[in-house]
Amino acid sequence: MIRIVVVLMCCLAAPGAAAQVDAVFGKVTDGQDNGIDMATIALLDSGNNVIAVCTSDSAGCFSVATTPLPTSLLVSCIGYKPCKWMIDKARQQVFVNIRLEADTTLLAGVVVTSGKPIVRREIDRLTLDAERLSPTARNFLDILKHAPGVIVHEDAISMLNKGKLVFLMDGRELKMDMKTLMMYLGSLNSDNLKAIEVMTAPPSKYSAEDDAGVINFVTKKMKSDYWGGSLANCISIKERV
Repeated sequence: MIRIVVVLMCCLAAPGAAAQVDAVFGKVTDGQDNGIDMATIALLDSGNNVIAVCTSDSAGCFSVATTPLPTSLLVSCIGYKPCKWMIDKARQQVFVNIRLEADTTLLAGVVVTSGKPIVRREIDRLTLDAERLSPTARNFLDILKHAPGVIVHEDAISMLNKGKLVFLMDGRELKMDMKTLMMYLGSLNSDNLKAIEVMTAPPSKYSAEDDAGVINFVTKKMKSDYWGGSLANCISIKERV
């Protein structure tokens, strides 16, 4: 089994300074030491709650300031196995150099298209090509778990330090509570999803709050199960072959 190699190097806090982690930064690489673009880095507290999220740049580098103190770091990216690392709170700044192990099971199921990335960076959003991940997933929620900067919990969805999230289906807002939304996304067949747009700087028309993030599900032609706040016949079961 290929081992995940994680090297943790910490800078000593200045003499007399309070012992606390106020910044975490580093680099995410693959087995050949190449930087991994758009890896999701989540800082967790002692209860495994997300307190900060960021994504790596094209060189694999990332940095995030954090309050309160994180206790662990979770790094994930499409095509790689997630890596979790405990943070030493005795340090004020933490540098983490993480090498991720390829997820051969996921890669075997992903549709490879020469020259076409699975995730595209745009001015105000990241766009995930859901069609290429469909063979490895059962529903919309399964594919959302691979979206950069998005963390899917058992009972909630969070994104890139955004205080509020707005969810859209083909540009139309889904006005549901989180529990109902997750049930709904889990009921929709992954074959019907074309792309997921993660908007970190969305147009103002989607929300009056400046810190809101937007996740838009772009579907193929399918009958809508959501009409004006009601759900009907939304349970869909994908047969395994």
